[in-house]
Amino acid sequence: MATCDITGIAKAGVAKNLSFAQITFNHSRGEPFTCRFSLPLLERVSIAISDMIQHVRGRKIAHGRNPAVSAIDVDRSAATEAVGGGRVLVSFRAVNGILYVFGLSPEQSAQLRGEMQRAEASALHERWQTRQ
Repeated sequence: MATCDITGIAKAGVAKNLSFAQITFNHSRGEPFTCRFSLPLLERVSIAISDMIQHVRGRKIAHGRNPAVSAIDVDRSAATEAVGGGRVLVSFRAVNGILYVFGLSPEQSAQLRGEMQRAEASALHERWQTRQ
């Protein structure tokens, strides 16, 4: 099987009827090539890539290197109870227009609330320190 180094994404998009997604990659061996994914497969590939990134970040941290985390800026956020109850839905609309929705157990929600409060206090403190 031939391999090549992906050097970038030339273009990407989703079919108007939502039947597939398509990504055209630039690579080290010549002309760009296009891959077509069913949406369920695209989701699985995206999750696998995210898992690999988290694994690499974890290994770097374990070896004493603290990589900068690239964060996606959020335009809007909300939390609501899931239909039927039992879950807390947290949604984020990124500045790139993509909507992310996560379902949390009430216990996860409580844990996240505490972590968010501590992080917010720290961020506000640091902002105040840099303004002086």
